[in-house]
Amino acid sequence: MSRIFAVDVSSRPAVITGETELHSATGGTFNFDLEGIATRANGAGFWLVSEGAQNCSAIGVCPGNRTFNLLIQVAPDGLVLQQIQLPTAVNDRQRSNGFEGVAVLGSGVDERVYVAFQNPWLGDPANTVRIGRYEVATGLWTFFYYPLDVPPSPTLGGNVNVGLSELVAVNPQTFAVIERDNQAGPDARIKKVYSFSIAGLTPQSQGGVFPLATKTLVRDLMDDLKRPNGLVIEKVEGLTRLLNGDVIMVTDNDGVDGTAGETQFQNLGAIF
Repeated sequence: MSRIFAVDVSSRPAVITGETELHSATGGTFNFDLEGIATRANGAGFWLVSEGAQNCSAIGVCPGNRTFNLLIQVAPDGLVLQQIQLPTAVNDRQRSNGFEGVAVLGSGVDERVYVAFQNPWLGDPANTVRIGRYEVATGLWTFFYYPLDVPPSPTLGGNVNVGLSELVAVNPQTFAVIERDNQAGPDARIKKVYSFSIAGLTPQSQGGVFPLATKTLVRDLMDDLKRPNGLVIEKVEGLTRLLNGDVIMVTDNDGVDGTAGETQFQNLGAIF
């Protein structure tokens, strides 16, 4: 069952103060694989992203049990208003690591939603990942590329890959992402916050030439992750910017199965 939780970040430790259950107009519930949330302007509700599953083995050759990545429009009370898929030409390139973050700019006819993909999909250049832009008024999807750090070589803990796990709008032209490897503990190397500007970038529809963003390192999170108990958790999953400018980071404990069994919720201060 999918829910949105409210958190009081002023308390120590942070405390969950409420929850909103996602539901249909008839009262049905959902089991989305939610990976990101962004607040719409003027109290209009939220945009959420749910990650799909299963890989296409080649472009257009995809399993029948595949679930799709979804951009989800939600009213303030949790009513699911829309479930929006990517264009077929993009879904035909699906890999299991899809939507991992969402951000929104503007309102009304100028509302645009941005989604971060975790890893490259079929046909994308190595160490390069898509960021999609959805124009709410027209339903048009366009894309640009974000350059990932190259995984350490030789690999330390086996199959090392690097991807995105969050997307945040800092201002109308600047975004921040969490970029991380899939390693924990002493094998972890890449747990970083980067920013990039969309000024001068013109996203393209599938089939066009996607422009490449230029990123700037904002903060290496390794020392922050070590601070509580010296152990670096693999999944740095969430980032948000408060009204006072402070930035909150949160990790995913993956249900404590084979992990440290904790969730870190840290205030990084005004890092932007």
